[in-house]
Amino acid sequence: MFLAAGILFLLSIASYHPHDPSWDSAVGNVAATNLIGPAGAFVADVFLQSFGLAAFLFPLFVFALGWKWIRSEALEAPLIKLFGSGILLGSACGAAALLPRWRMFDNAIMPGGTAGFLIADSLKRSLNVAGAAVVLATALVLSTYLVSTFTLGKLGVWFAPLFRIAERMRNAWRKSIERRREEALRRREEKREAAEARVAERQQHAEFKARCGWRSGQPSVA
Repeated sequence: MFLAAGILFLLSIASYHPHDPSWDSAVGNVAATNLIGPAGAFVADVFLQSFGLAAFLFPLFVFALGWKWIRSEALEAPLIKLFGSGILLGSACGAAALLPRWRMFDNAIMPGGTAGFLIADSLKRSLNVAGAAVVLATALVLSTYLVSTFTLGKLGVWFAPLFRIAERMRNAWRKSIERRREEALRRREEKREAAEARVAERQQHAEFKARCGWRSGQPSVA
């Protein structure tokens, strides 16, 4: 039932049309173009006008709850998840309202909806745009922790391939440094040996000249 409700909810929001009959429009006896009919048109208008882009979070919440019940999984800390869902919804509305001024669905819907406009406007009055952006981004991250089962430990699993690539690159870099160091030591040793060989050669040459001079200075024997 929850999965079916989520599908109906998603289709009604995705097929919203501003000229469909709704609580804030007077279009007379006009057939609704919404995929879920007049009921879908009213539901989509209420949620989009109120929450903007964040209205698409509601079908996701319904899907997640229905999926857990289908798998017979207990909903851990329901009050905390409900509180986190509220923070996620409010921060998403406010963040969408901070986007450059544009409207969706033929300029009929604000990105953050009425809730996002009120949240972003109150934050901007107190903290300006930069401060409001920091607060909303922080709220999005914290609410993601509260709503989902996401933990920092899962980052290691998700990014394991990248970590392995980085480890291979680091090992290759270390081996390259070691090879360059060994090559530099080998060249230094070759230079030292060549210098010692030249010194020894000069010493031998000097000794040879000394011996030759000593012998040339001796008197000849008749």
